[in-house]
Amino acid sequence: MVERKVLSKVVVLGNMGVGKTTLLDAFLGEQSNKQKATTGADFRKKEVKLGNKTVTLQCWDTAGQEQFNSLGFAFYRGSNACILCFDLTDLKSFEQLTKWKKDFLDHANPTDPAKFPFVIVGNKTDLADRKVTYEAAEAWCKNNGGYVYFETCATKN
Repeated sequence: MVERKVLSKVVVLGNMGVGKTTLLDAFLGEQSNKQKATTGADFRKKEVKLGNKTVTLQCWDTAGQEQFNSLGFAFYRGSNACILCFDLTDLKSFEQLTKWKKDFLDHANPTDPAKFPFVIVGNKTDLADRKVTYEAAEAWCKNNGGYVYFETCATKN
């Protein structure tokens, strides 16, 4: 059987401070030393094996600050998936998911927006002052496209 190589571009979006960079650091097995905000966008790669395929994930970490939004838009095109992140202790970051999704679809311009794969991640499960319930997040996912939802603490392995 011939091994196939596939490149897949994944964009990670969400408000500033929700833990996008830390989440990517954990996924990529890197030490998180990022204490300052991402400006513009940064990307890193990880190879994963799926059957006879080697998939190179090109993970784009985007800035969550409003002043950098227009820079990030340029990186949306050609994406194969989008991860929308929010902070479980920050209701506003959850309420902004709809805006992030709309902005992504408007600027990425996928061929079939209704079928574009989004994954939703609620971060910071380790913090006690939770503002978004699991049920509320699941309901948002169901009502906005039937997306997969995960909760995590990016700082704990």
